[in-house]
Formats: sequence, structure tokens, C-alpha cells
Amino acid sequence: MNTDYTNHRLILSSSYPHIGVKSCSLYSVLNEKSDSAVQLDCPFKEPHLQVEIWGGFDGLVCVGTQREVWIWNPSTRKYKGLPNVEMPYCCYAWFGFGYD
Repeated sequence: MNTDYTNHRLILSSSYPHIGVKSCSLYSVLNEKSDSAVQLDCPFKEPHLQVEIWGGFDGLVCVGTQREVWIWNPSTRKYKGLPNVEMPYCCYAWFGFGYD
């Protein structure tokens, strides 16, 4: 098993300040090397809504806004929207991945 994390990436987002969705090398973070986070080309940008990362597993990332949720593979740039997930402003929701 590769434990030096040279092929692993961190995916970051922030609600405040709004930074969009960025990526940086996990190796550089763990070894205190200088590596700038780069802006990812998020295919579902919405101009007035913050895209947030809600979870991830095995290369897939769950991202969403107040209106929509997607499962996204940043490596292939493919994504799939989930149906009927619009949330009212008054509620909190948590999303995660599971498998059988």
C-alpha cells in the first residue's frame, strides 16, 4: 500500500470567505511543503449560490447548493444530479455515502 500520499489530493471549499472549490496535494500538506491550492473547474457553478462539499468516498464527491445536489468525480469531470433535494432555508441536512 502506498503510504506517502503522492497521488492523493485534498478538495476544499469554504462558505466564508467564498473560495469556490479548490484542490491541493495531500503530500504537500502532510510534509509542510509549499503547494498552492488550485481552483477546480466545477461544472455546476451557480453565480449566486455557494457550492459546498458535503462528503466524499472513493474518489466521488457529494457537492451541492441550496437548490441541487450532485455526485461528482473530479478525475473524470463527470457528475450526476440527484432528484428532488431542494432544502428550505430553515432546515439542516447531512449527506453521506454508504454501500452494501
